[in-house]
Amino acid sequence: MYADLAKIEERGKRKKKKGFLSFMGGKESGEEAPPVHMTAAFSQEPVQAKPKPEEKKADPEPAPEPVWEPLRGRQLKHAQAQLNDYKRGLEKEFKSGKLTAKECRMKSKKKMVALGLNAPE
Repeated sequence: MYADLAKIEERGKRKKKKGFLSFMGGKESGEEAPPVHMTAAFSQEPVQAKPKPEEKKADPEPAPEPVWEPLRGRQLKHAQAQLNDYKRGLEKEFKSGKLTAKECRMKSKKKMVALGLNAPE
């Protein structure tokens, strides 16, 4: 039993090898950091960062809002097909009682804006 305790203590005394990447080691291979004891680490008060004085920055000019243009041709047909598939799913959820009619209408309007069929509000 005492032999086992000696082995356990010996394991704790082994030194860990430094990593091979620069961010793992941080110091030269010959230097070692002093051990940090758990009681000392918890007894210290946390260091509060000093607030940096805010620099006055010139506000960049807001980008002009893109002008909405309705879809045409193949893009329009593709968007309408996606919307119809989405509405079928909403109808199934409405009939099963998961959504109300108002929620379905709101979701379909959002989808139309997302697909580019309606102008954003």
